Amino acid sequence: MTGPAIRAVEIARALSAEFRVTLAAPLVGPVPGSGLFTVRDTRSGAWEAEIAGHDVVVAQAFGPAAVHRCRVVGARLIRDAYDPVVLESLERQRAYRGPASRGSNSVMSASELRFSMSTADGVICASERQRDLWMGFLMAIGRLDAEQYRRDPSLRALIDVVPFGLPFEPPTAETLLLRERLGISSEACVLLWAGGMWDWFDPLILVEAIASSARLQERASLVFMGAQPPGAGFSATNVNKIRQRAAELGLLGASVHFLDEWVPYHERAAYLLDANIGVSTHGDTAEARYSYRTRMLDYVWAGLPVVCSEGDSWADLLTGSGAGFAVPPGDLEALTGMLTHLVASRDLLEHATAASRSLAAASTWDRAVEPLAAMIRRLTTETLTPARRGAVVSYARHWSTMTISELRGAGGLAVAARAGRVLAAWRDAPRR
Repeated sequence: MTGPAIRAVEIARALSAEFRVTLAAPLVGPVPGSGLFTVRDTRSGAWEAEIAGHDVVVAQAFGPAAVHRCRVVGARLIRDAYDPVVLESLERQRAYRGPASRGSNSVMSASELRFSMSTADGVICASERQRDLWMGFLMAIGRLDAEQYRRDPSLRALIDVVPFGLPFEPPTAETLLLRERLGISSEACVLLWAGGMWDWFDPLILVEAIASSARLQERASLVFMGAQPPGAGFSATNVNKIRQRAAELGLLGASVHFLDEWVPYHERAAYLLDANIGVSTHGDTAEARYSYRTRMLDYVWAGLPVVCSEGDSWADLLTGSGAGFAVPPGDLEALTGMLTHLVASRDLLEHATAASRSLAAASTWDRAVEPLAAMIRRLTTETLTPARRGAVVSYARHWSTMTISELRGAGGLAVAARAGRVLAAWRDAPRR
């Protein structure tokens, strides 16, 4: 599972301690913890069909069809905005899209975001920095009003932070698999990249760091785990570029290794526990500032010290706790120096390992979901006001007023047509 799937599964598992939960998602394998909640496979149809019989829906993205269904059955809708998808979309377009398509994709992304944030009954995100971003967005689209602010000056009832969490149980593995599969010496210090190699990351600088330090080549092995996640072919260009560069430098198979298969979620401990340092590097981008790097959680769960780029909220948390070390994005000299120093310093690694384990103990999923559980309790007892009903109609109408040229370019004609049905259904929907 990639980050969005991990978040959905773990939130379902944590909430099941208090609520009856259904996880509706396209399934490609066993779901961890599925004995604690109901699982529905949506590969044959839209997930909106599962809404009936539920009081609250939590979704990472939704459009008019979901709003329509929620209002018809009287369910409340929470938008999980942990992933800054618009910024990710801009990064993808920068790498892959021609100039003619950039404008239309931006129109579509902004419209989808405006619709879902305008019609949601509540919003959650993964960090206080993200909350600041979305608070500004909610203010700009008119979601903040005097009555709401009088009742709740913190605005936590509208938008709160639900970070990624960690399993309560520490990782265990009967057999460690990473070194054995790649032929890495037990004496080597393994630097592990455990996640997708999307184009908004900068894994290439790690290869260059190994190449620029004879000591790192002698004592360290850099491993890219899961270089080819299933169904995510757009990362192939970056992977091939990095593999080619490692080969040019004579490092491929010696100091730089690729584990191409995507490791199953329940097996990841056997690889994480066989590493010494977790690594994650990115460029100086807006996406990085508002991202929430899920791989960092696995590093901390396994008690690994982390070396990462500055600029995101996890870099601040890791350096503040002593569990990690951050360097400026794109600074090869600083990165090389940091890695060389850590590989040679057993005491520093042991100190960071202890800090990482302490951070893991304070970051479990049961703690992470408490603001979401509180929001669910509140939404199931509150009555939706006439003002909010009118606002949903108003923002649904936004889709109907986009120009034909905008919609055709953005591929949104079908979505706009569904918005008209949302308006009709809303007027006849049961009131709670």
